[in-house]
This record gives sequence, structure tokens and C-alpha cells, in this order.
Amino acid sequence: MSETTFQAPDESQVAAALASQEKAEDAPTPADLKSPQSEDAPRPDGLKHNDRRILSELAGERKKRQELQAKLQEIEDRDLSEKDKLVKQLEEAKATAAKAQAEALRLRIAAETDLPADLHEFLVGADEAEIRAKAEKLKAATAAGTRRPQPDPSQGAKPDSTGPSQLTAADLATMSAEDIVKADEAGRLEDLKRQGR
Repeated sequence: MSETTFQAPDESQVAAALASQEKAEDAPTPADLKSPQSEDAPRPDGLKHNDRRILSELAGERKKRQELQAKLQEIEDRDLSEKDKLVKQLEEAKATAAKAQAEALRLRIAAETDLPADLHEFLVGADEAEIRAKAEKLKAATAAGTRRPQPDPSQGAKPDSTGPSQLTAADLATMSAEDIVKADEAGRLEDLKRQGR
């Protein structure tokens, strides 16, 4: 169905149309010009001149009314189609808002339960309680299986482990002079010498 738009006439167009209509109604018809008879005199068709004029006016008014009804129907159809469009847009906006609220709820619960980001997608449910229960269940299941050990600094290779272990200034404070000389001969004071201590 193609949509047509109705543009309302402005005041000058309406005034001009009314003026021409009044002139047309007041103008004599060809029958008036032919008949020198009085208005009340019977005519061959059985109608008086005045009756004929009234019937003509009624026919004109009927035609105008039909045109106005057609325009009104056109406007109502256009408004209805616009209403349908607005209703559809409203439904889409409601669906988008509901989706955004569900996403915000899911992310809020994930943050509150400290659930890792890669597990957020598994939080689904009809309401907050159901989503929260699933978050707690996921948190418990992943905590036992993915616990990472903390690094032990006393184990493994040291950054400069090619030589003897180095002593610190605190170590020297507890050592005798003889032990300090032995440590120096063993190369355990090299870091302190570089630092100028």
C-alpha cells in the first residue's frame, strides 16, 4: 500500500475556494437564463425552480462531504501507519533496554563475586537470585581447579647465579674480621665493592 501525504491548504487557499464557491452558487444556471417564469411556477419536470436549485446545492454539498470524508480517511490511515511505526519502535526500544539491564545485572554480579572475566558469559538466568547462584557455583568450581601456586623466591635460578652468592651489609655486621677476609677471597663481597661500601 503506497502512502500518500496530505498537505493542509493555507488560509489564503481556503478563503479563495470559499469565495469562488459562493460566486458559483449565486450565479444563475443556464436553466435560470432560459426560463422567464417565476421561481414558484411549475416546470415541465414537476419541480419548481427553487426546488431544483436546492437539489443542485444538496448534490454539491454531498460531493464536498464525500471529498472531505476521503481526505479524513487518508489522514486517519496515515496517522495509523505512523502509530504502527511508533509502536514498533517502542517495542524495539523496550527489548533493547531489557537486554541492557540484564547485561548490567550479569556484570554487576560477576564483579561482586570476583568471577574471572572469561566466565562472565556463563552467567545466565531469569532473575538476580538465579544469576547470583550460578556465579557462586562457577566461582567455587574454578577456585579449586585453577588455584595457582605462589612463586617461592628461594627456589629456582637467580638473576646473577653464575658466581658465588653475595653477602649484604647486614651479613657483614654479624661476621668476624677473619670471616670477612675469607668471604672476600671467595668473591662474596663483589656486589658490596661495586656499591662502594
